[in-house]
Amino acid sequence: MKFIKSLLFFLLAASLSLTYYSCDDSGLVTTKNDVNSTFSFLKTLNQSTEGIYEAWVSFDSGDHNDAAYVSIGRFNISSSGSIVDTTGNPITLKFNNKPANINLASDAIITIELPGDYDTIPNGIKLMGGEKQVFENELVFDVSMTSNDILGSIAEQLAIDTARFHYATPTSLDTTDELKGIWLMNPYMGYPGLSCLPIADTSDWIYEAFLALLADENTYWSLGKFSDPSKADLDGAGPYQGTDGTGWQRPGQDYVNGSPLPAPNLNSGIYKVVICLVPKSGSLSPYFIKLFQKNLPQMTHHVMSTMDNIVKLPFGQIKVTK
Repeated sequence: MKFIKSLLFFLLAASLSLTYYSCDDSGLVTTKNDVNSTFSFLKTLNQSTEGIYEAWVSFDSGDHNDAAYVSIGRFNISSSGSIVDTTGNPITLKFNNKPANINLASDAIITIELPGDYDTIPNGIKLMGGEKQVFENELVFDVSMTSNDILGSIAEQLAIDTARFHYATPTSLDTTDELKGIWLMNPYMGYPGLSCLPIADTSDWIYEAFLALLADENTYWSLGKFSDPSKADLDGAGPYQGTDGTGWQRPGQDYVNGSPLPAPNLNSGIYKVVICLVPKSGSLSPYFIKLFQKNLPQMTHHVMSTMDNIVKLPFGQIKVTK
C-alpha cells in the first residue's frame, strides 16, 4: 500500500512539472512565458533627459487584471548594442506577473517612456510595434516602425525615398544672397524635394531638417519641422528670413537677416544637411533616426543636389514561450 501511495505521489508531481515546463527542439527545459528579445539599430538613451525603453504585450480580454498592455520590462541599449537595465547591467525581459493565458496576447509595442514616468500604461513615444505570430511552442512578435500603430506604409517606403535641395532665398529680392537659403524642392518645377509620404497628425513622429557643421554635427540649426514634404514647415522661411518676399510652400529656411551661421554662404564647404525622424515631444536627440544626409556642395544657387539615403530604422523580435 505504501508503495502504491508513493507511486501515485510521484506521478502527480511529474504531471505538475509538465504543466509548467516544456522542452524545446534542442532538449533544453524552458518555463512557460519566458521572453527572448533582440533589437537592432536602437540607440543608447540618456535616461535623465530622454527616458527609457519599455516593452509591452497587449491582451484582448480581461486577462491580467483588465490591463490592456502588460509591461515585460524597461531597458536601455549599451554601447555594444546589448540589452541592459537602468543601471547598465545585462537584463532579460520578462513578465513580472505571468498572464493566465498567453494565447490571448494580441500584439507588442516598444515605447520610450519619458524621465519620471513610472506608471503602468504605455503613454510614452510609440517607437515600434508588431502583431503576434503563433507557433507550436511560442508566440513571436516582429516589431518595427512599419506597424500601423507607428508609421505603417510611410516606414516601408523610406528605404527607397529620395531627398533633394537647392540654394535660394525667396524672401529676399537681393540676388547676391541666394546662397544664404536652402529649400527642399525643385527650383524650376516647384515639386517637393522629398518623396516621403505625409505623416498623420495623430502620429508621435514628425520630419525635421537640420543644418550642421561638418566638423561637429552637435553644432546645428533646425531648418524646420514638417509632417508633409509638399507643404511649408512649421516655421515657414524661419526667423532669419528676408522682408522682400514670401517663403515657398515647401520646407526650407532663409538666413538673410541676423543669421547665426559662422559662414554666411551655405556653399562654403563647412556645412551638411540632415533630415531626420524626431518625436513631436522634442524629447530625443535631433539625430535619433537619420533618414538623409549630404555635405553641402560648393555649387551655385538654383541647382538641385541629391542627398544620400542613410535610413536604418530600428526593428526587433520578441519571443514568448507558451
